[in-house]
Amino acid sequence: MNTAKKMKIFSESQRTHYHDLFGRYLVAISKSSYARHTGRSASVSTDANDAKLQGPVFAEEMSIILLWGSVGSIILKSHFNLKFAKRKAGQNLQIPEAKVDERTALDFMGEFMNLQGGAVRSAFGGTEFSMGMSLPFLALGSDEAIFRKIRDPRSQFQTWRCHEGNSDDELICTSEIYIHDFVVMESMSRKVEAETKKLTSSNYGDSNNVEFF
Repeated sequence: MNTAKKMKIFSESQRTHYHDLFGRYLVAISKSSYARHTGRSASVSTDANDAKLQGPVFAEEMSIILLWGSVGSIILKSHFNLKFAKRKAGQNLQIPEAKVDERTALDFMGEFMNLQGGAVRSAFGGTEFSMGMSLPFLALGSDEAIFRKIRDPRSQFQTWRCHEGNSDDELICTSEIYIHDFVVMESMSRKVEAETKKLTSSNYGDSNNVEFF
């Protein structure tokens, strides 16, 4: 008698649902992390018709962090201009933008990626969804065109924009999600939904200005 465990088959629509579910969670993390890291709340645009989200290149600089585990893998990227990074680092350090050097500004954006990746890890630590995380690293924004050519067609790619009202301060974020184990993802779906709801609650994290320097 065959006692082998029957493998559950997920339809394409089910796979898309779980990718979308986790994608919404990453957008919520990004918005919360932006508020915590800059001390300023931001609105988020995920409108596919938003001209600023069309690419293939979004900004002059790019900060990247990788997360991986047996359940899946995530590539998180923030696309920004150096002037934005200097202004935000200056606000965080409470010094004039003109006194912020390039290295400090880029480190500030690297820590923003650490904050986002760390939020994913802490939410699922000790569960089957546990993930390893790389150090943040930098690339030229133009490298996004290369990343697009080597993207896994089975993954979900999404873009969103964090922006502060009518100001010029905005950040383009992208994620590439590839879920390997949909059985575990299904079992974790309620936790993902709960975390997303918590992060998108009114002004969550807006008052937490995190110091990194």
